[in-house]
Amino acid sequence: MKWLKEMTIIGLCVCGNLPAHTSSDSTSGGALSGTAIPGTISLPNFSARLAVGFNYDFLRAPTDVSFEYSKGYLGFDIPFEYNANPLDLASNVGAGIDSLFSDSTKFTNGGTFKPSMGVRQNPNTTVRVDIPMLGGVASFSNTQNVFLNYLNTLGSADLKIKPDSMGGGMSLLMRGTVNVPVDATLGWESMTFGYAYKVNKNFIMAVDLSRHIFRLDLQGKMDADIYGNFSIKNDSAGINISQIIDYNSQKVYGSAQGHYEAQAWAPTFGLKLWRFTLTSRFGIDAKADGYFNARYSLPFFIDPKTFQPSIDFNKPSALMKPEVYNRLLNNETDSIWYNSKTSAEWKMPQGHTIAFDIIRDKLTFSYTKTIGDLSIYHKYEGKDGINNTADDYVDLDVKIRVDNVMVLTGNFWSSFFNVGLFGFDISLPNQQNLLYNQLTKAGLSQIMIDKLPMVPILNFGSAMGTKVKLALEMDLLPLPAIKSGMLYYF
Repeated sequence: MKWLKEMTIIGLCVCGNLPAHTSSDSTSGGALSGTAIPGTISLPNFSARLAVGFNYDFLRAPTDVSFEYSKGYLGFDIPFEYNANPLDLASNVGAGIDSLFSDSTKFTNGGTFKPSMGVRQNPNTTVRVDIPMLGGVASFSNTQNVFLNYLNTLGSADLKIKPDSMGGGMSLLMRGTVNVPVDATLGWESMTFGYAYKVNKNFIMAVDLSRHIFRLDLQGKMDADIYGNFSIKNDSAGINISQIIDYNSQKVYGSAQGHYEAQAWAPTFGLKLWRFTLTSRFGIDAKADGYFNARYSLPFFIDPKTFQPSIDFNKPSALMKPEVYNRLLNNETDSIWYNSKTSAEWKMPQGHTIAFDIIRDKLTFSYTKTIGDLSIYHKYEGKDGINNTADDYVDLDVKIRVDNVMVLTGNFWSSFFNVGLFGFDISLPNQQNLLYNQLTKAGLSQIMIDKLPMVPILNFGSAMGTKVKLALEMDLLPLPAIKSGMLYYF
């Protein structure tokens, strides 16, 4: 996982700006004069695709069932896709996206750098059935709550190592390309069995039991071509060494695969008394069993954890060490591998909601308080392939906090709406409370509650028909989505 994250970040920062390797690069720098560097004239490539699907049907209160009719529901998000050139987007909205790419977009063979990115709505589905029986209502549902897929191709990044001043008769130039496709998928599905009992019109009790399944899949690959020349010339010492540096795809490569899956049962209790409704969802603390395997080969001067040069090439003393220049002259690499079967930790918070019907069964205000964070944690324990030594470090630690959810819900005739706010933030190992820190720096602390940035909620929809109803829902905030479905009363 560390390999995938680091390579993705580095690729995003340096993608683009790959001039063709020409004699202007190979002849600059003193002793490099007259030495050609093999290379490529391919254009750089950047493409990123994100498929997103969120389904809020799982948040339905267990007391919200029909006691008069058997009812079935099939719902799905309508898939749509948006594609754009990030450079055009940056120029249109001033988003500064062009800072990710080089200012140089023209290349010696006449081509133009044309990056692309796209976002697609995933068709998350919901199946739900309510059946009156035994004085109450039995219900069943299966919902695809969350689906995230990130796919990118970060290619032909411009790697250039050319010290300004080395002295000692030494000269060094290295240029190259890197191609790093990454595919990551995160999914969460729930199957729920429930039963609600109506004591009278002012008193309803309900319980749901949900089986949650979480999946995380990772795939990655790395190909690199790095070429250059290293020379040392000292007439007084009788030293005259010139060596072509060649790290091609046969020597520098990498691949990674990972899969983690967790299953857990969790109850939800509901109680409705007069116009008040209380819903309590219990949290989850599960082990996600799986594996992560990665194997790749890197030039010896690249740090395998940061993928940055581990040698200061501007210091001649560093290059004069025999263990350095001998390995450089021999185009040596280090082979790194990870093989982990350590379980990941998957946690979800408790959520307690209290709602009040301002207009009974028509207009409701609700407030939800959560206890804990949604978190994914994995610690690598094993050998890393470097001198066959043991390694032990946290390679995945993500925390998502959602709290203070306030929603006003209206149901009038055959239509509904939801308007509200909720607190949201995310933390990574080296970046805690990302949104809070950014908004504080921007002087926007007034849009926070309990140091948690507030995010708006806005969606609405309608159902048309009698025995069979066609439903259409539009989610505008926080994430846009279009949802359709069919209600059937039997």
